[in-house]
Amino acid sequence: MKRTEYRRTTFNMSSNRKLWNTLGGFDALMQYVDAACISYEEKQKMSGLSFEKFLESEKGKMSHPISSLLFGNPREKLHDLYLVYPHSCLDVFIDDFVDDMRTLGFSDFRLADTNNVSRLERLITSLHRIGINPNLYDFSMPIYTYYRYLRNGLNHDAGNKGDAKLSNSFKTVSAFKDDIDARYNYLNALKEMANLNFGDYVLCTANIKNIADLIVLSIESHINWDNFYLSVGNYPAIKKINNFVRDRQISYVKNVIWNTYSIQLSDDMCGIIVDNTITNF
Repeated sequence: MKRTEYRRTTFNMSSNRKLWNTLGGFDALMQYVDAACISYEEKQKMSGLSFEKFLESEKGKMSHPISSLLFGNPREKLHDLYLVYPHSCLDVFIDDFVDDMRTLGFSDFRLADTNNVSRLERLITSLHRIGINPNLYDFSMPIYTYYRYLRNGLNHDAGNKGDAKLSNSFKTVSAFKDDIDARYNYLNALKEMANLNFGDYVLCTANIKNIADLIVLSIESHINWDNFYLSVGNYPAIKKINNFVRDRQISYVKNVIWNTYSIQLSDDMCGIIVDNTITNF
């Protein structure tokens, strides 16, 4: 399913755009690195040399030094490391999303003080508490949880490969494999730690982007535009609105809303926002 098929709206938030842009750029970089590794491996196989000997032979051909590797297959190691960055980006998204929520009028919004759960789960709990229920896929959180446990094991302790939480999370997410394959039918993913491939990185990243997107979509219908205003702290240029005639004020606010939230509000609603903004200077 394409993104436009489940969104059915142009509404967006800066936190989500930043996440998609960042991970999109990283996706392209990782595809390049993976393709380069494949090419290099094929070249090594054609040489008939061991990997270490091949590296030695390549050192004299490049200005960039190639050190000996202290681990086995480099692509396997890269596939492990690929899982770390997307979760870091998700943490940044969560912090940015909280700021976005406050800007939209949810002034007291913060992560729930819930112990022993992920920051994403705390975010979803916070939304539930104010009556917002993101419509995630049944497999969204199982995928996230599995790759999060993998990331934790890779980050902190390679011995966690046999961790019970990791094993149980793999069993849980495996129950959704048919649905996952139908949603992401171009991947050969959902492997155990010992057999991770590039598809696992793509699935992990695509799922994080999808979760963020669905969370953001759940916000639109709960925004009270009647009470919304553009604060000077978030929009310093808004001070000049007093210098505009009424039609120009409305047009200016309409453009700000479009550029920030990717939606077009009516002239009447933008007029209300103009009045709210001037009142709150």
